[in-house]
Amino acid sequence: MGRNGSKSPVFAHTIEMNTHHTVYRMPRTEEWHVRQRLPDALKTWLQPKINDLIEIFGAAGLEFDEFVTLTWPDDDDGADLSLDLSSATDDRIRALGIGICSSYAQFEADVVKFFTEETVNRRRCTSIIEQAMTDALRLPKNQLNALKAKILETVHAEVAPDQIAKVASSRHRHDWVDQLEGGEGPLVLAGPRTAHDIDVMIADVYARAPWMDAQLERIWHLAKAHVGEGLGFPPILLHGPGGTGKSMLASLISDAAGVPSHEMDGSAGSAAFRVAGLEAGWSSSRIGEPLRFIAEQRCANPLMIINELDKAAGGAQSSNGTATSLIHALLPLLDPHSATSWRCPASGLVCDMSRLNWIFTANELDQLSQPFLSRLEVIQVPAMTKAQYLKALDVLCPDDELMQDFARRFIEENWQHPRFSLRLLARAINRLSAKDQSNLQ
Repeated sequence: MGRNGSKSPVFAHTIEMNTHHTVYRMPRTEEWHVRQRLPDALKTWLQPKINDLIEIFGAAGLEFDEFVTLTWPDDDDGADLSLDLSSATDDRIRALGIGICSSYAQFEADVVKFFTEETVNRRRCTSIIEQAMTDALRLPKNQLNALKAKILETVHAEVAPDQIAKVASSRHRHDWVDQLEGGEGPLVLAGPRTAHDIDVMIADVYARAPWMDAQLERIWHLAKAHVGEGLGFPPILLHGPGGTGKSMLASLISDAAGVPSHEMDGSAGSAAFRVAGLEAGWSSSRIGEPLRFIAEQRCANPLMIINELDKAAGGAQSSNGTATSLIHALLPLLDPHSATSWRCPASGLVCDMSRLNWIFTANELDQLSQPFLSRLEVIQVPAMTKAQYLKALDVLCPDDELMQDFARRFIEENWQHPRFSLRLLARAINRLSAKDQSNLQ
């Protein structure tokens, strides 16, 4: 109740759907900015001439838009014009031609006669009219240069200086420039849009990894906090012994969500460069895999999967003695604030990487620093129980009772062995299945 005894207003909870997200904008040359604005500027500049042509068509009893198609290339000095008079009568074409001739003094007498002859040469008349109109909608070179100069003034007034690039020679143009140009501007946010979509996604993953019910429930709650933004959750670390399906779970989430994923090996010595990129000035300058994958997929929230993160804790050293660390490279990308203005060392672009999804796997946490772990949602994936291994059989061999019987005995006899794992069980089933197929042949 309010202070005066009235009921407090009830506000319906609405979720704003965010379907796109801009990760970065490429700096473009002055010439590029001018070309982008030139068609609209030409339309405005030439509109009086277009109006004159509309009047000429009207005087001949014709609708301009019905017979004329105008397109405006960004690298031309006027409109590309297409004229189709096939549905016009001879009298209308004759009247239109005489109107065009009387408006444009450059026509010679031998050209005008085509419109005054008793029998109209429709093809020739159409060609003459189309050429006359095309010439009318062209700017002389001095006027075109003046228009471009005016556009350039507008560009300098409206475009931030860091978004205007200098022209680079072809030998200094890196391959990643073309990659980045493909992902510039608003990109789609892929994945579930509603709470129901998230429920369906988690149910789909559960059907294929039923032993991961506890972990999936945690991920379900994390994803629900980002409903309406495509797939989204804070960086996740799946921690536990090997062979429990951690990497598989990450891939299943990507598949069920309909979000592209990119998998990396944290134990690779070059992992830091692969994540952050290599700064400009090096002959091998390159952008990092997350930024490259975003541009390639034209998706702002793909899933990056890095396996065996604990193997990368010690970092690596290049041949010239420069130390690199995957953990250090990841720190600014995992923090929600610094990720919104992460600077790519190769291109210098300031990128909003905050919608990128991360799932890491690790067997041990001892080597990972507390500042790094504080950025992650650590989800424990303990060694599997016998009941969980039996659940996995519905996925590993769902329609083969003989194989399931074999797998049950195999689990009963070995599940408590320290080296027994889901990976070992799947390998045994695959070997037996391959043997059966060989016997059938």
